[in-house]
Amino acid sequence: MESGVDTAAINTRVFESESKAKMLAEAKMMSSLEFYAGDRIAVMPVTLAMRAQTGVTGEELEDVAGIPRKIEGVLLGITIKEHEGECHISLRSKEPVNADEIAEIFGGGGHRLAAGITIKGTVEEAARLLVAEAVKHLPKEQA
Repeated sequence: MESGVDTAAINTRVFESESKAKMLAEAKMMSSLEFYAGDRIAVMPVTLAMRAQTGVTGEELEDVAGIPRKIEGVLLGITIKEHEGECHISLRSKEPVNADEIAEIFGGGGHRLAAGITIKGTVEEAARLLVAEAVKHLPKEQA
């Protein structure tokens, strides 16, 4: 049925268009990725400085939590968004890692493949705590 709606333009605007600020912020986040436990854990910081330098809004960063989990071999992606005095953390996992089990240890929650936590402190402190716990939840490496 012909409705006169330009579906191609709508598709481009919704699915293939991001602000310059978001693209610059994503570049900074990805260049700051750190890997642990034989590259099975990826930590991606989103610092206040990155947000200030790029002008990206918090709303524009809602969908970045899944980026670290996309990396081949990564079983747990940790995205740490810095706020004043605390960090909002998103855990995204692949089987057999249970993100919810890790989050519960820090008072957070969610479900098996996606969970969230808030930790008081710096990005570095949050990363150190999370990685130390997360390695306990990884499967044993095969020789």
